[in-house]
Amino acid sequence: GALPTLQAALDPDAQRNDYFGPGGFLEMRGYPQRVKTSDAAKDTDLAKRLWNVSEELTGVNYTWPVLT
Repeated sequence: GALPTLQAALDPDAQRNDYFGPGGFLEMRGYPQRVKTSDAAKDTDLAKRLWNVSEELTGVNYTWPVLT
């Protein structure tokens, strides 16, 4: 399970927003390679909802620092 993360971290050709996952049948198994990002992974409304639900369920609220 850690191989795609290691591939993303160590691949000198990795670019911002690249997604690494199993390269085998239906991306279910195999060595990591660049794969297509799902539409759900790009859904900002869904991401906000997941973040809010996660904060509610854990009781942990995170305030992002202001970057200048």
